[in-house]
Amino acid sequence: MDMVNSIIINIIILFGLVFLYDLSNKSIGQTDKKVRLFFGILIGLSTIIIMENSWVMFDGALFDSRTIMISVVAFFFAPLTSITATILAVLYRALVGGVGVYSGVMGLLFAFSIGFIWKVYIHKKLNINNYLKFYILGVVVHIFVLLSYLILPKDVSYTILQQMSFIIMLAYPIAVMFLSISILNHEQRLNAEKEIIKNKEKYKNIFDHNPLGIVQYNEEGAIELANDSILEILDLNREEIIQRNMYDLTDPIFTKAVKTSLEGSNAFYEGHYTTSTGKTLNTKVQLFPIIAGGEILGGVSIIEDLSIKHELSLLRERDILTNLLNRNSFDKFILDTNKQVTYPIGIAVADINAFQSINKQLGYDIGNKFLISISNILMEETDTLDAQCFRVWGDEFAIVFEGYNNSQIESITNDIESKINAIDTFDMSVSVSIGYAVTNDKKTTLPTLFNLAKEHMYQNKIYYNSLVPKKTIDVIMIALFTKSKRERQHSERVSLIAKHIAMEFDLGEKFVKRVELAARLHDIGKINISDEILDKPTLLSKQERQRIHKHPESGYLIFNSMPEYQMIADIIYSHHENYDGTGYPRHLKETDIPLEARIISVADAFDAMTRKRPYRTPVSIDEAITEIEYHNGTQFDPSVVEKFMSLKQESNIKLLFNTN
Repeated sequence: MDMVNSIIINIIILFGLVFLYDLSNKSIGQTDKKVRLFFGILIGLSTIIIMENSWVMFDGALFDSRTIMISVVAFFFAPLTSITATILAVLYRALVGGVGVYSGVMGLLFAFSIGFIWKVYIHKKLNINNYLKFYILGVVVHIFVLLSYLILPKDVSYTILQQMSFIIMLAYPIAVMFLSISILNHEQRLNAEKEIIKNKEKYKNIFDHNPLGIVQYNEEGAIELANDSILEILDLNREEIIQRNMYDLTDPIFTKAVKTSLEGSNAFYEGHYTTSTGKTLNTKVQLFPIIAGGEILGGVSIIEDLSIKHELSLLRERDILTNLLNRNSFDKFILDTNKQVTYPIGIAVADINAFQSINKQLGYDIGNKFLISISNILMEETDTLDAQCFRVWGDEFAIVFEGYNNSQIESITNDIESKINAIDTFDMSVSVSIGYAVTNDKKTTLPTLFNLAKEHMYQNKIYYNSLVPKKTIDVIMIALFTKSKRERQHSERVSLIAKHIAMEFDLGEKFVKRVELAARLHDIGKINISDEILDKPTLLSKQERQRIHKHPESGYLIFNSMPEYQMIADIIYSHHENYDGTGYPRHLKETDIPLEARIISVADAFDAMTRKRPYRTPVSIDEAITEIEYHNGTQFDPSVVEKFMSLKQESNIKLLFNTN
């Protein structure tokens, strides 16, 4: 009977503490260390009270619900709280002493350890309901508690296990389960209350700061709340609008809409309203019922002033020339972190090649017609797609695709590029470079995706000769080749030889194309040098050599003005630098010289030696190769020379080196 009374008292104390804790409205998720320590001391003292009401089987053999308390605390509370409570309980049990002191202390330590381990490693992995999870926790804890009695003398442990095992394994896991569920319900209630408060604050902020006018009215139609926007729209102060009735307006269509909302349905009204100052507004009103527990408590009316002309809205959102969405709209789209978009999402960027040249050569009127034609193609190609087209810069466009994968966007952009490049209604061809980026990762922001698309577009401009259309490149180079036929042949041969050397490095197609293009353009700076100097049949004077030595810098200045060509510009600037630093114009050395320029240096020197010049006769291929080997490590990069020499093993090398 004493045992039953003790158990009942323990349960009353245990759940009484939970009841008091529930009344406190305090969360177990406290972050302040002092609060956690206070909770630990309070729980530890509560555990001592439980042990004060133990059932004593033998002198020093105590039975109570302390292991229930400690295991649950270890599971739910922060380590500082549960450790503090456990230490206090262990100290008190040690102080009480008796034959069961060691098993009692071990039982407390088992309860703490298993509760903590269960929280960290096991609880989330069990795909069962919470009642069963916590019951199993109680079973595991008290199996170990029973095992702790085995350290007692054999006859004592046998007696305890014989008499208490059934009671402990029957009642204690159930107590752990109900205690845990009580705390879990307490936390869920607090979280729900916090969410309600948060939602109230959100609603209040939306209500107070909404640019649309909002009023809330009761089931009789009397206005109870009004935000500042509605006061401004209607030219009223708060005292004038509160307690006005929605039915007071004489427009029968509006009063019918109010009645509809108070009958439980959404309603809509659009019409004119004359303010107390005589201003007439064109308004759009949406009315919604407020329903709770199946009962209609009133309604909410959202009022929008449509007096601002529609053209102003178009100016904010649309590009005047092309009627595409403008940069402002694009920025709003990609910078709106709350916008819900469909994944995968992709952004394509299209840039008109050499648009400044079009404007200068054909005039801005023709340039505008180009822009309109391209915009029409963009709209036609995306008209039936889930896509939006933007003009984000003078000659730059963006398309946002929602729900399209990489291959689909590639196909669409290829079609767009082909149709734009096929425009033939003007005296000059037009082309665009298009790049795109696609993601399924919601962590990738839209501005990041836009930048990736631009990078892809610029790569296409550089590596696929679409930064400046081929015709335009030819126009630039013809200006030089007209001065000297030998320069045209030289550029083509150097480009071909440099391309093959670059291929030996196995650094990818883009690297090869970059070397090939830079080699073709490497002497563009000679456009500023007179024919007499370029084709002089005798040795150059000191002043003439200085003039020639400036052509890398001149070439650099031509291309550096175009951001996309800055890498090519730097290669051209460096193609007469020597590996040991004795070259010109900047005396760069070793890896400070771009690898592409080091490759062009070898190709340029080889072609110069094997071709007839006005002031000297050519040498043989073998002699030129020997000369390059001789300057290996001084004028030329050893790694480039090595790749160049490997070309000798190719069966078509003679054909390559004898290219006309």
